[in-house]
Amino acid sequence: MLLQKFQQVANLFEPISLREMKEYALLNRVDTKFVLRDTQLLSILENASTQYRILQIEGVSLQRYQTVYFDTADFALYRQHHNGNRARYKVRYRSYVDSGLTYLEIKRRTNQERTLKSRQQVPAISQQLGEADRAFIHQHFPGDAAQLYFKLWNQFVRITLVNKTSIERLTLDIDLHFKRDYSRKELSGIAIAEVKQERLSRNSPFFAEARRLHVQPTSFSKYC
Repeated sequence: MLLQKFQQVANLFEPISLREMKEYALLNRVDTKFVLRDTQLLSILENASTQYRILQIEGVSLQRYQTVYFDTADFALYRQHHNGNRARYKVRYRSYVDSGLTYLEIKRRTNQERTLKSRQQVPAISQQLGEADRAFIHQHFPGDAAQLYFKLWNQFVRITLVNKTSIERLTLDIDLHFKRDYSRKELSGIAIAEVKQERLSRNSPFFAEARRLHVQPTSFSKYC
């Protein structure tokens, strides 16, 4: 039922193709996150449907994602985020299920609160890091890639929007599920929104809609 409601709202948007999305890659960017109820997100989407385009891949606009996160034995990367370090890293495989693509990604948050992402395509998602992947990590990560181990798996559905008038991308994640060992968790009723911009601009239509609903930006990590 939830996904049906989001599909109905998604149908209001003008589509954009994966090829056209290259202009909005924003691998060096400023991120602003929001945690909100899925009903609030539905309201925002209804009001903003004329100001954004929606990513569509072969007619699909609700994209399925899977992620495997790696960390040290003592959870050093988790603690960087939990302790509020301004400089921090994430290392993960991410599978873009509907496009058939999987990447090894190193996501770096800098002291200047910018997000830098390095990635290379890999054949498939895995809970083991291969030798070539460890070599790539070594180029972009200050720690020892040999000391990184599988820690968490998640899956979610993502809606991706791009602003019609500026270089701004929105990722809206719903239907989040997590798994570690034999433990599973669903974040029922929760949506995670992330506004990605070259430079922070609160003139974004999404910011205006969030203010209307009294939803404030917050720090949130789907790993932590």
